Amino acid sequence: VLLLVREIRNDFVVTCVFDHRVSLGMARLHLKRLLVQLEESLPSIEVEERPRAIRIIEFLSRYAPDAHAVLKRVSLRSGISLDNLRNPEELPPDQVEVLEGSVKDILGLETLTL
Repeated sequence: VLLLVREIRNDFVVTCVFDHRVSLGMARLHLKRLLVQLEESLPSIEVEERPRAIRIIEFLSRYAPDAHAVLKRVSLRSGISLDNLRNPEELPPDQVEVLEGSVKDILGLETLTL
């Protein structure tokens, strides 16, 4: 097979598969025509930035060895109530820093890749 891959935008990639007997020039021509049609019909996607505290809690939930009790551990280490940790979007910036430090300590990391 002849496989052609093209990135349309940062969020879309197109892959076309052609028979191996098709000339490369003909395959590129068909792919070019297809890309013009696809670009017109693709929806625009805007990335929504979520609050850092939410991303920290999601990271913790994903990588903590004891996910069922990890929020309690963070609450004890950070002094932030469990209710506030369950609604992290409402945390003030100083508590977000404390939260991040507690999460790094619990996971044994120097930085969080969010």
